[in-house]
Formats: sequence, C-alpha cells, structure tokens
Amino acid sequence: MLINYQGGSTALRKIVDAFNVYTKGTPQIEYHQLEYEGSKVHFCRIRPDDNTVVTLDYAGDVPKILTEIRNQWFIDRGYRPVVQLSGAYFDNHPGAATYGRPVGALLHNWSTAWEKHKGYDCLPTAGHGYPTVYSDGFSLRWIDGWESDFHSLLGKMSFARGVGQSLTINGRVDCSVGEENGRYNQDECVAMMGIAQDGDWIFAINTVKGLNHLCRAYLMQSIGAVTSFDLDGGGSTHLWIDDSLISNQKEGDSNMSNSSLVNYTLLSPNHSGLRKFPISRITIHHMAGNLSVEQCGQLFQNRAKQGSSNYGIGTDGRVGLYVEEKNRAWTSASYDNDNRAVTIEVANDEIGGIWHVSDTALEKCIQLCVDICRRNGMKQLAYTGDTSGSLTMHCWFANTACPGPYLKSKFPYIAQEVTRRLNVDTPAPTPTQPAVYKVQIGAFSKKENADALAAKAKAAGFTAIVKEEK
Repeated sequence: MLINYQGGSTALRKIVDAFNVYTKGTPQIEYHQLEYEGSKVHFCRIRPDDNTVVTLDYAGDVPKILTEIRNQWFIDRGYRPVVQLSGAYFDNHPGAATYGRPVGALLHNWSTAWEKHKGYDCLPTAGHGYPTVYSDGFSLRWIDGWESDFHSLLGKMSFARGVGQSLTINGRVDCSVGEENGRYNQDECVAMMGIAQDGDWIFAINTVKGLNHLCRAYLMQSIGAVTSFDLDGGGSTHLWIDDSLISNQKEGDSNMSNSSLVNYTLLSPNHSGLRKFPISRITIHHMAGNLSVEQCGQLFQNRAKQGSSNYGIGTDGRVGLYVEEKNRAWTSASYDNDNRAVTIEVANDEIGGIWHVSDTALEKCIQLCVDICRRNGMKQLAYTGDTSGSLTMHCWFANTACPGPYLKSKFPYIAQEVTRRLNVDTPAPTPTQPAVYKVQIGAFSKKENADALAAKAKAAGFTAIVKEEK
C-alpha cells in the first residue's frame, strides 16, 4: 500500500533517502486513517520484535522513487521491507546562495564517515530545534547538538539523520524554532516520525490539505508520539506499508456494549465515532467539581467545549453514560489513549485541596472498572505509573493536574482491587452424590417369605432391607 501527499497510491516524486523498516519476524503493525483539521492523515504504529530493524537508506546523488530505495545488505541477509517513509533530506531554499547543499547529518550503515551529497559532507545541523535522529538499528533516539556531540556515538549508530523542526519533545509540544523558520506558518503536507512512550515507532504523513508546523505538532502528540519530528514535505511525502502485516481490527468492526450499571444516559455529540483500536485501557479523571451525572451530561452537550467522557460518576455513586463504549470520547487530549481507553469522570466532594472523592463514588468506580474489564476481555487492570499500563492518567497526555492528588494516590489500590475482583474464584459447584446401584434378590407376595430371605442375606454378611411396594 503506497500513499502519496495527494492521497493517491502512486509515487509522485523521486527522493534521496527513505526510512525503511526491515524484518525477519512478524512485528505488530497498526495502520490508521483520520481527519485532522481537514487534512487526511495516514499513520502506522510499529512494535518491533528482536528481528526488526529501522534503517535510513540513501539513494545517492541520483534520486529514486520510494519503493526502489532498498538496503541490499539487509536483503542479502534475509530481511524484507515492511514499512517505508520518505526521508529527511532537506536542502536550502532555492533563493539561498547555498541552494543544493545538504542540511542535516546522514551517517550510513555503521560507517564512521558522514555521507556526501553533491560533494558536500552531510554534517549534523546546528541550532536548537533542528535535532538529529539516530539509531543502533533496533531503537530510535535523538540528539539536538553539534557534530562533536556525535563523535562518541559513531561506532554504535547504524545511521544518523538531521530532520526538520521538532514537533514534540518528552510528551510536550515543542515548536521552539518558531518564526525563525520561514515555513513555520505555511500549510504543508509532510512526512513525520515519532517515538511512543512504550518505544513503538510512529510513521505518519498528512495528505490532500496541508497543516502548519504547530498543527502538525498537536497532531503527532494526539496519536501518541512522545518525541516527534518533521521530515521532508511537499511532493516528496510518501508512505508505503506491507498491508499483509497490518494487525489492528478493521475500523467500524465493533461488538462493544455499555455497562448495565448506568443510571442516567445523555449522549454527547462530542466524539469521533467508532474507535480505531480495541478497548485495552481505562482512564479515570476527576470533574474538578461536585457535579451530578445530569450536570456533567449537560456540560458535554456543548459542542464548543469539545470535551466528553464515556462515563461519569456522581458523589452519590450514580453512573451516567455520555459516549457509548464503541465510540472514542474526547477526554484525554490523546488520540492514541482515547481510542484505547474507556474514560470515566468522577465527581469531587471537596473542591480544591486534594480534590477528595467520596467513598461511595470510589467504590462505584471500582465496580464500573470491573464491569468494563469483564465485558472487554481484560483479565487485569495494571497500574505501572506510566502509559505502558492499562490504567492511565489524564496528566500523562496533557498539561493538567487531573485526576487530582486524591485519585492519583488511589490508582494503585484501584488497579489491585479491580484485578482481585476479576480473579475471585467462583463458588465451586456442589458435588453430586455418587451413583447408587441396588441389587434385588427376591420379590414375594407374603411378607414372611421376604423376611426369611432377608435373614439369610444378613447371615451371609450382607445388608438387607424389606421394602413394601403397592
């Protein structure tokens, strides 16, 4: 499957380099489409195994189309390409005196010398906000520094590549280059690369309608990229995926149900429709107020707020349903998390301070989590303190104090208690009485004859009874 910047399926321009993922195994690859600010976005999330590597393959001074750029060293050793993203080659603006000279580092195939392009060394870029991504082949890392900062790393890197401006750094939007980049406010279709909290690789392109730099940064943050960068753009923007390896469920395929614990339903218009991923997480928020489930539901009716959750719990323990579980609510400021998580807003019975939650609301929250897990095949609820677990916090995806100090302190207990209830042994079935086999050795019309035979049986050591039947 090849996608170009116009949303078509052909290669529209030859390019100088490409980020290629090769494998001998079967890495988990999820492919998704979404619309973001009018732009059609295509991205894949790659969870590599021990037989999967990422490389930067160089076409040389003569550009090639994306699917022709291959690393023969890996092909000869039995690897096959599974994902390709147009690379990071940037040359200066056509109006600059240095037009045609490379901007950005390119170290290729464990070499200790920088590649050349048109006779010039491809050295690391200088200046904050133009980082260089590098790899040992099995992971993606980045550094924002000078050429000298790389010298100690040269023997450990399969490639290094100067990329465009940063988009997100350590989970936060980072557009520090700002207006010094003349294309900062320009709407463009661009290839983007990201690294997720759990180490997954995210390759993305936006197509058809361009997005400016800041908008692309929020896009990458929303799909789970903790650290991400712009690559090349315009007609060079291409993404290729071996679609035989795509592992996620088909969009629109949903058998998800809602909880029977619901006391009140007011469905919000603020959602994205069917989830892109199966449910595998729960995210508990606090309302930052003592709202009833009716009041919370009314709040989510406001389209301008652009907010919602799947469920809400009042201080009195009543449960509201606002977005059906099959649909992605707008709760966590994260495309990735909200597509995977059932989100729950819990009322506070203390405003400010530790933002306390009533015992009744906390208990109902645990019950609701148990119900969600059971219906969605989750055998446990794991709190790990980061996004790798199945119980997540809003503050990990956005600059917020949610879910507040009190609920934060309860997350380990909530996860432990939900898991305990999920795994409580069901009562063992009452054992059935063993079968009894009766032996009859006589039937008489006169009782004295029956008594005589019974006496003989007892004399021989057997238990015998005489039973009258009509």
